[in-house]
Amino acid sequence: MVLTRFAPTPSGYLHLGNAFSFVLTWLLARLQGGKILLRIDDLDNDRFRPEYLDDIFYSLEWLGLDYDLGPAGAADFYATWSQHKRLDLYYEALASLRSHLFACICSRKIWQQASPDGQYPGTCLLRELPLTAPHAAWRLVTPAQKTVGFTEVGKTEPTQASPCQWMRHPVLRRKDGLPAYQLASVIDDGHFGISLVVRGQDLFASTVIQTYLAECLGAKQFATIAFHHHPLLKNANGEKLSKSAGSLSLKAIAQQEKTPARIYALVSAALFSGKCTAQSAAELLSQVTIQDILDAHVVPDVRC
Repeated sequence: MVLTRFAPTPSGYLHLGNAFSFVLTWLLARLQGGKILLRIDDLDNDRFRPEYLDDIFYSLEWLGLDYDLGPAGAADFYATWSQHKRLDLYYEALASLRSHLFACICSRKIWQQASPDGQYPGTCLLRELPLTAPHAAWRLVTPAQKTVGFTEVGKTEPTQASPCQWMRHPVLRRKDGLPAYQLASVIDDGHFGISLVVRGQDLFASTVIQTYLAECLGAKQFATIAFHHHPLLKNANGEKLSKSAGSLSLKAIAQQEKTPARIYALVSAALFSGKCTAQSAAELLSQVTIQDILDAHVVPDVRC
């Protein structure tokens, strides 16, 4: 059975781009009789806010998107489902990866000044600092010639890519000692038995590096996951919608429009060549096919 996930981060209010990804995830799961896990990524203590956590539950309910596994609300999340409850799994994985890791004491400012392409240039790779060095992040060695392959929904041949080209030496343990996103995501997907990951095209690099990381871990279950990288929702200026860009939140839209009809008209426009038809999740499910989702395009003006 297909098992996919919603995986929001409570670091800001959810926006139209999040809704677009959630709706496509929900459709792909329900069209295949699959299930959905709500996995909330809350390891980033600096940006976590309780109001952002509450917003996740509010937004999913307002959109009419149900899920089968995961927290029923904030209290249930804190008690059972927080990633902090799975820290032992992450640290166990880090221990098994020690031969693939190196310590890095560079600040972002320092390594960015030395980077010609905006990626970490490997400044500390040859310094051979001990992993026990104070205030050190742990990075994954990504060999220059290494290639990995993974399955994309609708494609008959595996997609091949070089981890080093897409995300060079990513951080797996932060300087504060907490596991970083790429590691936690791989471990969680394996722990819960995820078989389908739906994410935006801007996260293709994460798919590549997570596939390599899973290989280093010997996580065979991860190799069975199928991925779908959907196009990004953009504003009228062609810019992707994001929390950091201050995009209009779902909460603000809900206060203005009361129903999510605008959201579903927008998704319909992406799936059906500009025709705004469905006004709810159920209505869209009755009209769409898996191929429609794989062929989706995104209209540049989000007003539909």
